[in-house]
Amino acid sequence: MKLVLNIILIFCSLNLILGQKNNNGVTQESVRKGVIYKNEKCWDFSLHTNGYNIGYHSGKILTYYKTKYIHIDFGLVEHPRESKVSSLFIQNSSFFSNYTYGKQYSLWNLRASRGFIRYLSEKSRSKGLAVGYNFEGGLICGFLKPYYLRVLRSIDGKIVNEEIKYSEKNRQDFLDVNKIESSSSFWKGINETILRPGFGIKMSLRLDPGAFEKYARSLELGFLIDGYLQPVQILVTEKKEHYFINFFAKLQFGKRY
Repeated sequence: MKLVLNIILIFCSLNLILGQKNNNGVTQESVRKGVIYKNEKCWDFSLHTNGYNIGYHSGKILTYYKTKYIHIDFGLVEHPRESKVSSLFIQNSSFFSNYTYGKQYSLWNLRASRGFIRYLSEKSRSKGLAVGYNFEGGLICGFLKPYYLRVLRSIDGKIVNEEIKYSEKNRQDFLDVNKIESSSSFWKGINETILRPGFGIKMSLRLDPGAFEKYARSLELGFLIDGYLQPVQILVTEKKEHYFINFFAKLQFGKRY
């Protein structure tokens, strides 16, 4: 909840700045006089209940109240029960240990979707807030990357530092908090990534003070569903999942022409 409030606060601040910029330019006209712009290009950043996305939006403005678009984004999906562990680990020297307990894979999604925006109200281009809704759906390519840990293991009577991923053979070492030093580099295991295709659906409420202006800016609040053709294993301690449901808040900024 605090995260969503912070996003709304950032959105309001940026909207105030951009709104002043627009008001200092050419006198704005009512949207009832026709569609001035026909296309829009935007970048967006969204935070959801278990991760984040960075995306790009290319839209075709059909009327003042309806836009069709293509959206591409890439981001992280975490399991709802993931638990971050941060503690002081002492081995030869002191440092902080930071890792996710029981994590077998990291899941990254590449989404390609089509959707539409429909506004429920008209407004003057210089005042007010356009309220509408979004719906989009498309394909997902999920990237499952093995999650490696640095652990201490006893080999031939010697204690050595080793990077391991989960397997039934090393399950005891992988889940023993007394042996774990930290997580390995992000790039460790990148060449072992597994693909998990699927589909995605997203619906949201759209609050848009710049709906009919040259500089696009909007806030979306809604939910998304990511489904996969094969079950996805993120945590060793949890069952495989065919889908994930998340609530999200998205900031979008761009330009119309």
